[in-house]
Parts: sequence; C-alpha cells; structure tokens
Amino acid sequence: MTAAEVGSVGGNNLPRKTNLLGLQGLDAITGESNFDLAEHIWIKLLTELASERPTIAMLCKMSVARNVLRFASRNSFPLEQVSIRKIDAGKWFHASVEACLLSAKVGSAERPVEANVYADLDSFDPVSVLAVRGGAVTDISLYHRTAFVDGVCSLTWRDKVSSTTPQP
Repeated sequence: MTAAEVGSVGGNNLPRKTNLLGLQGLDAITGESNFDLAEHIWIKLLTELASERPTIAMLCKMSVARNVLRFASRNSFPLEQVSIRKIDAGKWFHASVEACLLSAKVGSAERPVEANVYADLDSFDPVSVLAVRGGAVTDISLYHRTAFVDGVCSLTWRDKVSSTTPQP
C-alpha cells in the first residue's frame, strides 16, 4: 500500500517523510521518490538492524522485492540466503498484482546480491535467480545469454543532416 492509499482510506499512521534513497533534484520531489510502504519498511529494517544480522521476511510486491535487492546492492548490504517465493495475490488477496514472500538474512561479508525465485511457497527448487547487474535487477540466466550487448558502444551516432544544411 502506498502512502496515498493510506491517506485515501483515512489512515494517519504514515512514516515521517525522508529522502531515504538519497535521490536528488526532481527525482526527490516527484514520482520517482514514491515507493511502497513495504519498501520503506524493508529499507528501514535493513539500515537499522544490519548490525544484528537478522533474517527478515515480508509479503510484498515483486517490484518492491526488486527495489530492495537494488537498494542492498547499491548500499553494500551483505544479504545472503535471499529467496523470493511467488504468491497468487488474486487467489489470496483478490489483488491484481505480482506478489511474493521476500526473505533475506543480513550477513557479515559483502557479496553480490542474488535471490532464488520459487514458483510458490511450497516449491523446493528455484525456477530462476534474480541478481543485480549493472544497477538493474535481472534474471541471471537471461543476463548471461545477452550480456555481450551490455556496455558502451564504440560508434558515435549522428544525424545525417548537418545543422548548417538548409531544411526543405
């Protein structure tokens, strides 16, 4: 649930507004800074309890899970044993959203942030692995198949029409 949704139902237990993600300029005051309350709780738990090395699990949107992985990677939070177990939100909550149970242990050594993704709560074998590569959260097997296109292009593309050429 977003802060706007809490306000729309008359709720007033909103967290104090902060620039938790360290966004700058317009990103900090526009929609880029709007994020789910579950994301806020995840980030708050990670930042305030990191020294305790807790295991945290919470139901959230898949988009929140991806954002938490990206946040952990950018801020060098040593997450381990990360799992994402997909949940049929339509069946259980009558919600039309991709949802999951995100679980992670805050470890002691920095490592690449990766999460095993399971089809449901009862699955034993992951169906994929999400990882942060180049600042983006991606399915690692898909990334490895297409990584050759990732990077800086050696060509400089320009318009064929010069700015001094009269236009018809």
